[in-house]
Amino acid sequence: MSADDRLLSAWSELADFSKRVALATSALATVREADVKIAETPREEICRIGGRTLHRIARAGAARIRTPVLVTYAMVGHWNVLDLQEDRSFLRNLVEAGCDIYVTDWGHPTLADQFDDFHDLINGYLDGFVDVICERHGLACISLLGICQGGLLSLCYAALHPDKMNVKKYDPVVRKHVDYKETKIK
Repeated sequence: MSADDRLLSAWSELADFSKRVALATSALATVREADVKIAETPREEICRIGGRTLHRIARAGAARIRTPVLVTYAMVGHWNVLDLQEDRSFLRNLVEAGCDIYVTDWGHPTLADQFDDFHDLINGYLDGFVDVICERHGLACISLLGICQGGLLSLCYAALHPDKMNVKKYDPVVRKHVDYKETKIK
């Protein structure tokens, strides 16, 4: 292929890409916030501690797994990213697998939240939610699933309150960015 043919092909590809971007942009411009439905899996509010809420994801039948799971997401994000669509819902999949799922909703930050520290988050809110779940189920311990910053909070909680954890050995999956180009295996 000659240089001119390659240049013509590149321009043609760029023009085609530009048309697709324009079509996508016009399609997205017609979508309104009210048209987008997320976090549609049925849930019930179990309790509130300050501006924090504990939700239980509704389940149609009996749980096949005895120990409930508390899912804790990051404070800067929102737990509903785990329940984007009916066919793309991590939480719905856990419930359909037979788990009894609870979710920590940290709410939207207020000026009063500036005084909360890790002790408050772990030994106040998280411990309070764990106690509510244990009491509801008549259990002494539950399972925690922490995602993103919620993983750090769950790890700290498990270290401070091992008696309230379903597993006595806690092996969290901690993912660290590794630049494989810089990594040398000897």
